Amino acid sequence: MLSLLCPRCGGVMTRFPQCSCGSSVPCVGGVYQFTQKASAHLTGPGPHYLGYGSWGRASGIPAYYAACSAKLAQLVGREAWCVDVGTGYGQVPLQIAAAGGRTLAVDISPTVLKVLRQQSIEVGAAEQILCARMDAYHLALAPESVAVVLLNSIFPMLDTPELVLREAARVLRPDGYMVMYGQRTVEPWEPDLCERAEQELFAAFERCLARSGWGRVWFGETEETRTCAHFQTPMCVSAGPPVACTFRLGEKLRRLEENGFNRYQHIPQTVYRRAWREAWDWVREQYGPDCANLASCRLEEPVLYLYRKAEERL
Repeated sequence: MLSLLCPRCGGVMTRFPQCSCGSSVPCVGGVYQFTQKASAHLTGPGPHYLGYGSWGRASGIPAYYAACSAKLAQLVGREAWCVDVGTGYGQVPLQIAAAGGRTLAVDISPTVLKVLRQQSIEVGAAEQILCARMDAYHLALAPESVAVVLLNSIFPMLDTPELVLREAARVLRPDGYMVMYGQRTVEPWEPDLCERAEQELFAAFERCLARSGWGRVWFGETEETRTCAHFQTPMCVSAGPPVACTFRLGEKLRRLEENGFNRYQHIPQTVYRRAWREAWDWVREQYGPDCANLASCRLEEPVLYLYRKAEERL
């Protein structure tokens, strides 16, 4: 069972969605409302969410995610609940449900959760996916109550990722896992034309920023450094046979170009957009007008990275 906290009194709800304090968690369109925080929170006191920009339902997820979800459902069983923080449009919970597992799907955006709720009904997984509008910086879950916390592709949407890592460590049981999906290249891979074009585009982008007085901009520490502050070195578990993954230059860079994410959030939008336009113009001169269609394909083995809480937190 999930140990959900009442938004009003903060106590554990033994009869969710009702609480012993007399209040109940509002439910709008099948989505439980644990917070009223704005879904794109960019100004005022932090921590902030960076919003979804022009991300859409069709943006998709990597091909290896399906294998990872199936493996995770196999490992944790049908009774344990996974908590997917920053679930987005919910492809991961839907895949876990297809493999027989259950997920608390958490996101700050009511729009994406509404889509997920409808999809879960359409595929007959409504009982396996609980949609909750919840603040990732303050999860409405009791300490040490969760078997699995999933953190996939959420860090770029946050301006203070370490706070979410701290929350994940707080709600995990001592024997629980924080899980990230990943992949390993099956055979040694050498950079191809697509890879070179991508590297040169980023270099051109950084040069354009430097000319505008911003130079090289990075967001704090690396993701690995922040994660290791709260979790032990992960175990890497194979999730299935290799999957053919195709990467197109235009698709790969579109999300960064359109959203910016936390790495570039402090750069004025006019400077940011101009730098991207100049970088793309330069790459098109080098690789032709259709360079966005440059693609590379390689075999990737899907893997699960399983993190235990750091020793000092046990």
